[in-house]
Amino acid sequence: GTSSPIFVQGSARGTLIDCELYENSARDGGALAAGGSARIRFDNTRVRNNQASGCGGAVALLQDGGVDIGAGVLIEGNAAGEYGGGICLKPRQSEGGACLSDPHGEAALQVIEGVGDLVLRNNQAAMGGGGIFVECVDEASRLSDILSAIFASRRSPAGGGTRRVAHPPAVECSGNWAPYGQCVASMPKVLRLEGGEEEGDHPGYVAGGPLRVRTTIRDAFGQAVLLGPSGGDPTGTGLIEAKALDGEGNVIMTAFQSFNPDGVADFSLTGTSVPWPSVTTPDGQRVYAQVTLRLSLLSGVSLPPLELRLERLPCPQGSSYSTYHSKCEVCPENTYNIYSDLTGCFQCPVGGICLGGVFRARTLGSKWVIEGGRYRLEECPAGHIITHVREDASQDQCVLCPRGKYQPDRAVLGETPHLVSAGAAGGAQPCLE
Repeated sequence: GTSSPIFVQGSARGTLIDCELYENSARDGGALAAGGSARIRFDNTRVRNNQASGCGGAVALLQDGGVDIGAGVLIEGNAAGEYGGGICLKPRQSEGGACLSDPHGEAALQVIEGVGDLVLRNNQAAMGGGGIFVECVDEASRLSDILSAIFASRRSPAGGGTRRVAHPPAVECSGNWAPYGQCVASMPKVLRLEGGEEEGDHPGYVAGGPLRVRTTIRDAFGQAVLLGPSGGDPTGTGLIEAKALDGEGNVIMTAFQSFNPDGVADFSLTGTSVPWPSVTTPDGQRVYAQVTLRLSLLSGVSLPPLELRLERLPCPQGSSYSTYHSKCEVCPENTYNIYSDLTGCFQCPVGGICLGGVFRARTLGSKWVIEGGRYRLEECPAGHIITHVREDASQDQCVLCPRGKYQPDRAVLGETPHLVSAGAAGGAQPCLE
């Protein structure tokens, strides 16, 4: 049915002793639901094999009520179509979705110290919180002993299995299942970047390069939330929107990325890139804009956006910054670049080989120096002369002496004769007979 077999409303107080609640069904709270400020205590009670199409396969707290766990309480084999396979805590909220304070100062779920003994076993929830789901955890009063105990013990290496907390309250959580939070979970709480970056950090980025941003949604217990029809978000949308903003707040890029089955939205998989605007001052200096990345969740769950200010990294060797496209671009074939952020790509000298924007000398033993951001030939090995045109660095090369002539010493620019153009190599070479 739609209503729980046991529904307690108003300010009622009740105790279930030596009871068995099994094979019931309802919308919320398969066996029991409490509304208003009602409070129920369980002692030596078993709640087994109940179902809820919504929240709380066994028990649901729908407003400001609460449950006290006494001795010998077993919640086993229950199932929820949404959240909280065993227990669901859905306190009343304000219109803005903020959690309201508990007017009585009581925990919504309390395991009685020194007496309480709770076993949560083999419960399941289709969206989150196999054992317990807590919708509202902003206030400390609702983080009761049981939640603290389960949260502290949930970090077992296997990520499942039996987890027992020896100190009071005694809690066992084993064999429960949900897409996230097999023992305890909450609604999505924050967006977080995987890989160490947090809000306030300045991750490095090469303009126009792949945006290597991996984003997850975390609940209040730090667990990755899985979105979609089978986890975390009944709307099933689960998209992350990335907007890049310049220093004036103008949007310079917008991209979208869905979550993979592990709950990660990885923008590098779709080749997302961010342009980096710049301006040139009257004195010829290039000034780069400040770029901020804003990540927002587009789904039925409302979360605050995550903002990161990107730190611009220099263009890699063999590329140059394009003021037209506002990004780093690989140098064209047969060109090179040394200072990628300061100059464009230059024509490869005749005496060099340029691959991938990187220069290397064609003649073994030749010596090249950097002048004005370009490679210039300074020395050639014995048996060669230098071709050097002051106004055209692309003509620099070492020319081998023709048959019947020689050059015993290294050719040094400014110390030995040199050709002033490549065309002079045919007849006016200053090699010795």
